[in-house]
Amino acid sequence: MSSDDRMSVLLGTKLAKTVGGQLAVDLPALVVLTVLLQFLVTGNPLISYGLPAVVLVIAVGRAAIVASRRRL
Repeated sequence: MSSDDRMSVLLGTKLAKTVGGQLAVDLPALVVLTVLLQFLVTGNPLISYGLPAVVLVIAVGRAAIVASRRRL
């Protein structure tokens, strides 16, 4: 394991212990399930709320990482 990998694991563990981190951990799974369900129902996964949801997950995840770095 490289030092970057170890730092990623430590940062991910620290993020998962915070409220924002928990949101950043859970939200991608919810979006994947939502997009998959939308694909199964409509056959078109990135129409309507699929793409905005992915953008939201990225934004929330980045905000959680920035917030955790400020606390470190």
